[in-house]
Amino acid sequence: KGFRATASATTRAYCLRDSTLASSFAFRIEDAACDAPDDEPDIFDLVLCRYAAFLYCDAPGALRAADRISSRLAPGGVVLLGATDPMPRDCSLEPVPNSTNAWTLDPEADAALTSGR
Repeated sequence: KGFRATASATTRAYCLRDSTLASSFAFRIEDAACDAPDDEPDIFDLVLCRYAAFLYCDAPGALRAADRISSRLAPGGVVLLGATDPMPRDCSLEPVPNSTNAWTLDPEADAALTSGR
């Protein structure tokens, strides 16, 4: 089922417009340029990533950010970048087949998940 989320720039909070789905989702805002905040960091099924993670740092910094993101990605998880945002070269993420700037650790597994659609 599709869902819509809204974000507040002033509170840095996210909420789902469909409250029946709220218990299935958790939102976090983190800085990919920093280490995970906990001893046992969360694992994510979906990472939405725009601009600052890769555009405003040098190549080694962008690769470190991509590695931090990929290390916390669940099996079958996906990172979505903006349509024109670059993914750093030499990172462990690979493009999801037939997608627009979606990245994963295992594109063949992701293709098998969506082949029945």
